[in-house]
Amino acid sequence: MKLKTLLSLACCLLLGGTPELAISQGVDKLPSDLKWQTNEVTPLIASPNAKKGGTLVDSMLTFPLTLRQVGPDSNGGFRAMMDNNDMGMVTIHPNTDKFLPELATHWAFDKNGKTAYYKLNSAARWSDKKPVTADDFVYTLEFYRSEHIVHPWYNQYYTDQIEAIQKFKAKDGKDVVAITLPKPKPDMLYYTNITPVPKHFYKLDKNFVQNYNWKVKPNSGPYYIDKVKKGKSITFRRKKDWWAQDLPWFKNRFNIDKITLKVIRDQNVNFEYLKKGKIDYMSIPFPDYWHDKSKTKEFDYGYIHKLMAYNDRPRSDYVLTLNEAFDFFKDQKVREAFHYSMNVDKVIQQVLRGDYNRLQGISRGYGEYTNLKVKARPFDLKKADELLDAAGWKTRNAQGIRTKDGKTLSTTITYSQANIAPRLVVLREEAKKSGIELKLKLLDGAAMWKSFLEKKHEIAFVSWGPRYRPQYYGQYHSSNAGIPQTNNFSNTADPELDKLIEGYRASIDEKERVDLAHKIQQRVHDLAIQIPLFEVPYYRLAYWAWIQFPKVPGTKTTYYFDYFGTSSGGLMWIDKELKKKVETAKRKGQKLPPVTRIDETFKIKL
Repeated sequence: MKLKTLLSLACCLLLGGTPELAISQGVDKLPSDLKWQTNEVTPLIASPNAKKGGTLVDSMLTFPLTLRQVGPDSNGGFRAMMDNNDMGMVTIHPNTDKFLPELATHWAFDKNGKTAYYKLNSAARWSDKKPVTADDFVYTLEFYRSEHIVHPWYNQYYTDQIEAIQKFKAKDGKDVVAITLPKPKPDMLYYTNITPVPKHFYKLDKNFVQNYNWKVKPNSGPYYIDKVKKGKSITFRRKKDWWAQDLPWFKNRFNIDKITLKVIRDQNVNFEYLKKGKIDYMSIPFPDYWHDKSKTKEFDYGYIHKLMAYNDRPRSDYVLTLNEAFDFFKDQKVREAFHYSMNVDKVIQQVLRGDYNRLQGISRGYGEYTNLKVKARPFDLKKADELLDAAGWKTRNAQGIRTKDGKTLSTTITYSQANIAPRLVVLREEAKKSGIELKLKLLDGAAMWKSFLEKKHEIAFVSWGPRYRPQYYGQYHSSNAGIPQTNNFSNTADPELDKLIEGYRASIDEKERVDLAHKIQQRVHDLAIQIPLFEVPYYRLAYWAWIQFPKVPGTKTTYYFDYFGTSSGGLMWIDKELKKKVETAKRKGQKLPPVTRIDETFKIKL
């Protein structure tokens, strides 16, 4: 998490047992009785058989609008790849949920319940070879609170949720960073696990957005951006002298030397590129690819393999988000009627072949934090008719679409992947039975996110990635409604929901937080601002046979082909000898054993 500032630089960091500056926030000195902790990095998740080297070509649906990780147009899919190469104080073991050392070697907690202390690893380096310092952590407050980055969410978060970041010198000479929250919180390591900002790289001024649009920021992770061909491709290169490569948690990981992402805007074209060997890998969660389109020579002859692996992780919020700023959706009855008019079960059975499950609500898969009593509204034309009639949409035109005051009940779903269209077509045709006209608007991925962030959509087809704990402020709090570059895509401004969210944010009692999370999920359901769609308890891949994986190919939390993530990414490698064998067999038309691998290590037993 990151954000920006309204406070002065005086609230930043201190050095030594005595503060450099007199400030009213944070702690006065480094306590002498801290109990330093760390964790063993076992069990390891990488394969001892992994080999370094090779080049992999993958695809991306759209080219990023910027290489900035903050500010206008930064919140796109490609940013996750850059974020994954930015290390934090700690990372999380994907199978045990233990926190593991990363930029910090040890951590401790103040008796005040608000402050976490981290001893920095003095070996840590940015990709430009400069050391990662305590000053870089201190600088995060100035950076994310600055109006120059033009990112309201970060401004607010780092102002409201981080009280101070200070630097001290421990008795053993190591740099210590102290991060203080405004109030005590559970999961202190999670909430204080910030990513540093390279102070030597940035200059904060009115030209920040323009000046850093296409500059490559130094990072601390295993790869760096090596080449950018605007509109066409971006290449990451492995750091062969990466400072963390010999740490136990990272051994035998991040093996591929060069990873190039080419822009291929259509999934069908992408699949043809895979079969021709122009790309090495493709995620194929879609049933038609897994069941039908993979019945080709390349798969039957064992040149391309398939992998399906189950996971046990929080689920993405895969939803249709209704924008309350749009006239129709200001009416609660209309929003509820849209829920009852969406035949999601028919989509699952007919289009998705029963491979997916119906998502029942937000925040699924978070254990006790998930409110299992919340259930998605079923397809029910009678209830939809009653609600729309009560809302005044009683008449229909010649096409069967409801009208009111000279307007038709017509709205647009914005989405970014062409292969999603069959699902939306079913929803569109079923919704007509309620007198609702759904128009479908396909946009390039970057353009779609830009539209959502500028709140110009009517219905957003979106999937929100999961977090360590459920998060609600960005998507549902009224402070983010009507504000560009924030994630409240429904423009929800509900005082009752605000109160629950603020309580959840402020609470330090685990039982209370669970109770508030349940109430938030119920309130989001009651407001009918999002229509839950699907959940997928596994991931599916198609890849050329020379790409190799460990015996257990992923982790409990793996849900895509993760090249860079320090928690569970970088497990694959390229077998160069096998690549020669496969290429020779392909050239000669020789058949190799076909491989479809199903891994149920982390399948949830119902």
